[in-house]
Amino acid sequence: MKNNLSDNTRHRLRLMTAAALVCMTGWLSSCSMMEQELDNCPYGLYVTFRYDYNIQRADMFNDHAGSVTLWVYDDNGRFVTSRTVTRKDASTPLRQDGFTIHIDDLPAGRYHLLAIAGQKPLAASVKEARFRYEEPSAGDDMKQFRIRLDRSATAGEDGRYAVSAAQPLDTLWHGIYTTSALPFSAITGDRQQSVLPAGEQTYGAAVTIADQEPSYAVIPLMRDTKNLNVSLRQTVNPAEMSADDYRVEITSDNGLTGYDNALLADDRLLYTPYAAWTTGFTADGSQTTGGQAEGAVVERAAHYDLSFPRLMYYAQNDANARLRIIKNSDGKVVADINLPYILAEGRTAFETMNYSQQEFLDREYNYKLEFFLAGDEWKYVNLSISVINWSVRIQNLDL
Repeated sequence: MKNNLSDNTRHRLRLMTAAALVCMTGWLSSCSMMEQELDNCPYGLYVTFRYDYNIQRADMFNDHAGSVTLWVYDDNGRFVTSRTVTRKDASTPLRQDGFTIHIDDLPAGRYHLLAIAGQKPLAASVKEARFRYEEPSAGDDMKQFRIRLDRSATAGEDGRYAVSAAQPLDTLWHGIYTTSALPFSAITGDRQQSVLPAGEQTYGAAVTIADQEPSYAVIPLMRDTKNLNVSLRQTVNPAEMSADDYRVEITSDNGLTGYDNALLADDRLLYTPYAAWTTGFTADGSQTTGGQAEGAVVERAAHYDLSFPRLMYYAQNDANARLRIIKNSDGKVVADINLPYILAEGRTAFETMNYSQQEFLDREYNYKLEFFLAGDEWKYVNLSISVINWSVRIQNLDL
């Protein structure tokens, strides 16, 4: 028989069944915020998290997340309380299947929920640029919530602020409780607000809490942090290539987001690689890192790894993030690419899913671009998708 239950319904049934079994044991304990198992004779609010808005279409929250913070707002969108759970040493509550945050001290009423998750625990090293936010004060409107990526104190000559490339960015997930199976920002960010039921346009759905009764909410998350590997190869003189010869950079206005995960304008940032290296290939096909080999090197390739926050796909070309490849010796711009446009071409690998450009950019998070240069001009680029053996060649003329 076909199972027609929605994901939200299945989550609720699992939580309710677990809660009922615990109550039947007759054990007595007070209800409080819990991390791994339901309390006895439950009441209050039980919140779980789901991250299946990805190309794999699989819930990977327990495998990927290392910390999560939940903010609770009242029916008017005013801040009430928050809870944070993080991975600490051998304690891995978020790894447990069915991980739940339980809040038992909320008065009866209707509440809105906002959540942010990270891959690293909160006590992780802060050498890299971090996503930061201020804890709301009582009564603050949800619309005041901001997430800001660290950047240099002063702008460069081009008016952009540099993001530290000491390490890759931490992975950031964002979610607002909604009755839709999709993350809130997946609907509003793709300009499809009609999909949201009436009353969810602003703060998402409201979960109702009644006295001495359990309430359940599942928050679907969207991953904002993206990874890109750029490789450069020469077609005229294949052995004449080094990662030191070129500068790769991404410019985008995407370092400041609002409560709804929408990008806030005029936040001009510059991203550079956190890793760069050269590989060499000999005539027999052997490969070495650093471009050196015992035999004669007949071809070299330069590689660069970058990470950056969520990209938006805009119809107007000049509003999109740019990927630039610049020759260090003379400053010549070898490539200047509309990055969301070229990455969104990967959606053709999933034609049956009929992804829009924005949905594909929000679901996928690992990209590879391999540029083939003829002297100081690029002729074509191969775009590869990480989870499947698929790539597409895009000619320079096509752009």
